[in-house]
Amino acid sequence: MAAGETQLYAKVSNKLKGRSTPSLLDPLLAMGFPTHTALKALAATGRKTAEAAADWVFCCRLHGHCNDPSLDDPIPQEYALFLCPTGPLLEKLQEFWRESRRQCAKNRAHEVFPHV
Repeated sequence: MAAGETQLYAKVSNKLKGRSTPSLLDPLLAMGFPTHTALKALAATGRKTAEAAADWVFCCRLHGHCNDPSLDDPIPQEYALFLCPTGPLLEKLQEFWRESRRQCAKNRAHEVFPHV
């Protein structure tokens, strides 16, 4: 992997190291998958097994099921996190939402809370 690719995946790889990533990643690398493709496959399959990740890559390549034109590109994937806030976080978000609606009253994005 080139130095630039290593930097792109540093944050992702460091977070996953504590969750036995090498035991999942090593079999995929031994099969000849590039590191970035193997990491995407593990993320897409919820890091269940190396076999599930390999199957995901094969299905994507053979059948195009994943519709990921960047499958073989060394670009980190972005993920969305959905949450159901409660307590102080909910109060702060509601306060932000009210102020945002006050300042942008004609914006229809405010019809559904929260809208990101």
